[in-house]
Amino acid sequence: MEGFVIQGRSHDLGMIGGVINTGTDTAWWQCYRLYRYVTINFFFTYQPYTPGLTIVGYGPLVKCGLIEPDEVVVLKTAHRGAQSITEGWISNWVAENLGGEARQ
Repeated sequence: MEGFVIQGRSHDLGMIGGVINTGTDTAWWQCYRLYRYVTINFFFTYQPYTPGLTIVGYGPLVKCGLIEPDEVVVLKTAHRGAQSITEGWISNWVAENLGGEARQ
């Protein structure tokens, strides 16, 4: 049941990000940054439960563009796991990029 909740919340974040006016390159990059954060958070959430994901380290995630090399340094310092860091990144993204009704 928890998996459905996590997936639903991820979809909610995607819909919230969809309200951004993407008329500039900067806005597109901001949306891509949210996509990366939600995707790697989803990855770290399910990694312990999916045998094929348990062997994936940071290297492949950097190679495919989901994590930046400087972000790996931050993720490795997490006391409660990488997922706690990505949740903070998502919260910061919302605070920086959404206002008004979209933030409620």
